[in-house]
Amino acid sequence: MYIVEMNDKNIVDAAECYYNSWCSSHAQYYPEDILANYNIERFVNILKKDNAADRITFIACDKNTVIGIVTIDKDRSDLTHLYVVPERQKQGIGTKLLEFGIKQMTSINRVYATMLSINSTGIDFFEKYGFEFTGEQCTLKSGMLELKYVYRKKK
Repeated sequence: MYIVEMNDKNIVDAAECYYNSWCSSHAQYYPEDILANYNIERFVNILKKDNAADRITFIACDKNTVIGIVTIDKDRSDLTHLYVVPERQKQGIGTKLLEFGIKQMTSINRVYATMLSINSTGIDFFEKYGFEFTGEQCTLKSGMLELKYVYRKKK
């Protein structure tokens, strides 16, 4: 496995990975009519907007196949996306992407991540790595609760 920065040549592959992983992890939380609005093109647009907002997306590849993504926002000290394709989860890829994303923020002492309160798998993953709930939360338009977590780098 290797990690590279996403570019115009691999953005569709990155979006497909993002879409498949997002659907796998979120389908149980959204009704069918909402999920019908999601497709690979929508995720390409999300990644393009991230890129325009000076966020950087890195992709994990295995034999030229995108198997995971992590998007960082150095200005906000934030990991905005971390997804691994369903068939490659529980193999350490998410951990490697998380560590890689944190290392990209060299001069930053605290790294933040947000996740849905009902995403117990995501919460367990981030807490296992040392992220702690900040106490900050917000209610999304969908009515779901989003929680903010922080990782404090060791000095």
